[in-house]
Amino acid sequence: MSAATMHGNDLLGLLIGVAMVFGLAGYLAYVLTRPDKF
Repeated sequence: MSAATMHGNDLLGLLIGVAMVFGLAGYLAYVLTRPDKF
């Protein structure tokens, strides 16, 4: 049970980290491709 929950938490953390990275990359791409926003 302990190992399963730890693995689940690690997997959840990995998914959250990947989602944050993609979100940040998407935001930067949007800002860089929309220079008129500045």
